[in-house]
Amino acid sequence: MFLERFLPIFRSRPAVLIIAVGALLGFLIGSFSVFVLGVLIAAGYAAMKASSSQSHWIESVSRYAGVKDVRRVEDLRALASTLSAAGRTPGAEQLGIQAHEQFDNVGKKYAAFRELLDQKFNVSEVTHGRYAKSADQVFLATLDNLDKVSSMLKGIGAIDIDQLRAQVRALKRQDALSDAQGRELATLEERLNIRETELESVRDLLSDNEAALTQMTLASAEMAKLETESGRAALDSHDAMKQLEALATRLDRYSVDRK
Repeated sequence: MFLERFLPIFRSRPAVLIIAVGALLGFLIGSFSVFVLGVLIAAGYAAMKASSSQSHWIESVSRYAGVKDVRRVEDLRALASTLSAAGRTPGAEQLGIQAHEQFDNVGKKYAAFRELLDQKFNVSEVTHGRYAKSADQVFLATLDNLDKVSSMLKGIGAIDIDQLRAQVRALKRQDALSDAQGRELATLEERLNIRETELESVRDLLSDNEAALTQMTLASAEMAKLETESGRAALDSHDAMKQLEALATRLDRYSVDRK
């Protein structure tokens, strides 16, 4: 789990250099423990870099009006922690890792978009407020989805899936079930179905978030191209921005319907 989470950072030059030096020294002095020490140091470096990067965007986004809240930073850090733990959910590890990666990605993309928006438009302009509101809605809705995912995975993790399946198999091997055993089998299978339904809901939420990340990326790309006043008019009608606004509206309506 640890390596999967920090693999991109392990490919960074300093981390690779630490591992390479550890391997070389280990080979020269015939000590495997030196190599292991190098890997552990590189792992520590990876964890430090990941934490530093995440802290940076969390501090950045907490300053924007649409998401500003006295508890926002604490809430974001708490969500980061629970999503990190979600990557250890038995039988759903990959979904937990995906959720944690989405958390980091959406924060960075939102911060980048707002930074570009502030560069291209004056904060007093109507267009700035319009696009800022859409980006805020998409960002917050994505975080809401991740919060739900975190809670669902925590519940799923409380189920010992291996034991549950073993009990079902044992009962199904019986030639004839008593009434009590039949009820037990039905209950166990219902729990399995509930787990699968929850997992499917998690996948749906993560899929929605991937769509949001795509629109945020496209909108940032368009914003980055903007150079002149005439370009602003073109931006106003561009598909990427329209889709971001449409997505924000859909997410906002969905949130209201779910209350």
